[in-house]
Amino acid sequence: MMYSIVSTDPKTVRSLRSEVAVGLEQIVNKALAKKPEERYQQVDELLADLKSPTQKSESKKTFPTRKFAVEKRWYLYAGLAVLILGVILAGIFLRPKPAEAIDSIAVLPLENMTGDPNQEYFVDGMTEALIANLAKISSLRVISRTSVMQYKKARKPLPEIARELKVDAVVEGSVMRDGDRVRITAQLIHAPTDRHLWANEFDRDLRDVLALQREVTNAIVQEIQIKLTPQEAKRLPNLLPIDPEAYQLYLKGRDYFNNIDFDKGVESFQKAIHLDPTFASAYAGLAMCYVWTRVAGPSGGAPPREVFPRALAAATKALTLDENLGEAHTALAMVKFYYDWEWDSPDQDFKRALGLEPQNTTILLSYSVYLNLVGRFDESIVLLQKAIALDPLSPIFSTLIGRTYGLARRYDESIANLRSVLEVYPNHFAVIYQMGWNYLFKGMYQEALAFADKGPTFHHRIYIYAVAGRQNEALKILDELHEFSKRHYHDAFWTAVAYVGLGDRDKAFEWLNKAYEERSASMVFLKTEPAVDPLRSDPRFVELSKKIGLQM
Repeated sequence: MMYSIVSTDPKTVRSLRSEVAVGLEQIVNKALAKKPEERYQQVDELLADLKSPTQKSESKKTFPTRKFAVEKRWYLYAGLAVLILGVILAGIFLRPKPAEAIDSIAVLPLENMTGDPNQEYFVDGMTEALIANLAKISSLRVISRTSVMQYKKARKPLPEIARELKVDAVVEGSVMRDGDRVRITAQLIHAPTDRHLWANEFDRDLRDVLALQREVTNAIVQEIQIKLTPQEAKRLPNLLPIDPEAYQLYLKGRDYFNNIDFDKGVESFQKAIHLDPTFASAYAGLAMCYVWTRVAGPSGGAPPREVFPRALAAATKALTLDENLGEAHTALAMVKFYYDWEWDSPDQDFKRALGLEPQNTTILLSYSVYLNLVGRFDESIVLLQKAIALDPLSPIFSTLIGRTYGLARRYDESIANLRSVLEVYPNHFAVIYQMGWNYLFKGMYQEALAFADKGPTFHHRIYIYAVAGRQNEALKILDELHEFSKRHYHDAFWTAVAYVGLGDRDKAFEWLNKAYEERSASMVFLKTEPAVDPLRSDPRFVELSKKIGLQM
């Protein structure tokens, strides 16, 4: 604001209210002149112009006598007070407002103006940070990163993008970087009318990038006239300086996490922490990467006994430095659930995380999966539907709704839900996985085999082939699984599931006990996974369930 007062010409009164007299506009312009010598020098000069505002006054510079000053003092004070009040009211009532209330917004990918394609991660990180800051405002629906990134370098008209995302307004802009200086140019557009509401530039040193992000966020919030609660204002990034190199490594870590390359994410976050041991968000990112290396799939990565203690240490450190990091609370909840096999306490951590970041789709995803695995299917679907509203172009949440119906043994609803996803994403591995289960557990073996042929995991294909009568093919894939396990970590729980499909209960329990000894994250599937239903009547299953704190 100080920069604008000194350097930027204000909008003219008549551009905001065409019916205002030209003379009055000239008075205001003169009163706001940048150079002091061009402004009114004496009060009587201003008063003379105010007497005839409908036409330009040719007032003369006169110096009042003491008699004039004494007799007219109160009139002058009154006139000056009226003028000041008028300027204040003009600032309130002449300020352009959106044609309609803005309750939803999309931050489109900021354009890389650095001239260096290798800086894409940095620019995308600025976009993500702006989305994350705005998403902390509960009264404003903010489209998530996954959906908006699909418009990167797109040339669609903004009203069309807004219709697809169902938002009232769009923020677009660019990032320029020159050494350690960062400039963000942003503009706010009323999407249905394609009308520009506001534009500005923000320029800071890279060490002050968090303050820069907060400045842009506050400007947008002020323009759309949404009032932050004290709690929401507190959740915006702090204004502390940050090591520029550490921040760039942090953004690389976020980029790796978003692209499901968790091992590289771990490496980048560790490097950022090495440069800045007080970087709370880097610890939170590190914790999430650790957790998802074991939760995202049965194969690859380090064993649970190595990964989860590291995740716990990183999450705890993050919360020691900043208790308002929703993803750190989420990582803590996931360690409690997947590693410590605590079935109830993670719920409070997930709720705390959502209270801090109600529109964080990673938290919504993590919480909904937890609810599925403890059997709270309806609550999970409510969260997933909220996530779809925030991330309408991503298939993951619709797919998870299909998975939820499958875990609830509502196979027809799962199939109906996933068919629409399959039309758009015919090779989506999670859709193929769940559709194979749906048809198999309905006894429709031919349909299940069609999905098993494209199946993404060993145990899925082995189970379906074996149950559908193609035992030899199942055994061949089992050999491949054991060969793979000699070279890479493979979750023993899912090897046990393969043996369930083959009808070998003794081998299945042998591998389940191995999974227990390894503290496999997948042991939490014992409560709701249909693939282990053939074991539920076995006393060994009841005993194993008690050992992980599961009450059947």
